[in-house]
Amino acid sequence: MTNRSTLIFLVLFSLFLVQCGSDSDPGLFTAVNHVAVDATNDRFFLTEPEQKLFVFTASTQENLASQQPLVDEDTNEDIAALLPRQVSQLAVYAEGTTSRLFILGGVTSPEGTELNEIRVLDFDGDDFTETDFSPITLSDGDADTDDSDNAFADLLVDGDNGVVYVTDATAGLLYVLSAVDGTTVSGPYAIAGIPQGLALDNARLYVCNSSVVDAEQVVTVFNTADYTTTAIDLDIPCHQLAVQSNEVGTVMLVRQYDDEVVLIHSVDTTTYALSTPLVAETDDYVDGFLTNGHGISSSINGLVLVRDGSDQLHAYLSELDGNVQHVTVSDDLTAYEAETLSTSAANLTDSAALSSGDGEDSLAFIVSESGALLVVDVETSDIEVMD
Repeated sequence: MTNRSTLIFLVLFSLFLVQCGSDSDPGLFTAVNHVAVDATNDRFFLTEPEQKLFVFTASTQENLASQQPLVDEDTNEDIAALLPRQVSQLAVYAEGTTSRLFILGGVTSPEGTELNEIRVLDFDGDDFTETDFSPITLSDGDADTDDSDNAFADLLVDGDNGVVYVTDATAGLLYVLSAVDGTTVSGPYAIAGIPQGLALDNARLYVCNSSVVDAEQVVTVFNTADYTTTAIDLDIPCHQLAVQSNEVGTVMLVRQYDDEVVLIHSVDTTTYALSTPLVAETDDYVDGFLTNGHGISSSINGLVLVRDGSDQLHAYLSELDGNVQHVTVSDDLTAYEAETLSTSAANLTDSAALSSGDGEDSLAFIVSESGALLVVDVETSDIEVMD
């Protein structure tokens, strides 16, 4: 073989190796943006842009489908066509052995109008079907305005009562819908300001408010039995929150709307109108909150609060840079410790928890728009990265 022939052969062989490498499996995920857990049926669901939907066994993270994603434009075109191109909120309700997904996001009507709708899909363990009351299109009740541009801030399922809560940041409303048939159960209820994130704990619904008006910078607390309200005055605009109780009391984490600050407070459950900052027991941290340089290293995108088998409360804050801030609350709920858990992921966004009634085997799921799922063992804070 001449030198020229040898050179051509080597170049072609190198190109062959590169091509083979480019065909290697890039990983299961590309840009996970939302996660929801059905603890009753031991399932969790993930969404990605471009109308993709994944489903796994929650306790083991095993595939529940022979091909993932179970829904996309190739594997299930009909169901994929029902999904918004970009999901803004995802929640799940256990209807017996069926997982009922409530999926909120912007879609375009056949007439070309942009709408915010809630698609409702049932998963029976094998297949997805759309419920007969899907989609749910919410109205603010004002005939003089177009509801299509209303900004729905959060969506949350109350599995015990079969209710779905939705906040409308544009109209300043809280909707209360039936998870069984999509009808209005009560309300809607007006909330002064700009209602945002939701959290549910011990028959109380907590609603954040991102208003710039001082008097409206509160967490509104609804009693879910009769929808009477109290307010916890925080003096900050808030965007997102997490609330969890144990045998001692209730802890609330609140993310500030316009700054990287997360409050860590206990809730006065005799009035639901007061909260108390927890004392920082970690050096260089601040009493009552985490902030830049003191427990926060980049933008916070997700909050989850869960208790372990010893009834201790743990919070996990997912950050844009891939770090997870782990907060451990003291036994008497008066203090906290914090640590940074580094991961190989980035662009961490949504989070959810799997927890039994006694807190045993609790897991936190955190998703990454860089294409990963983080599974946190709450007992040990060990993190497994699935990509």
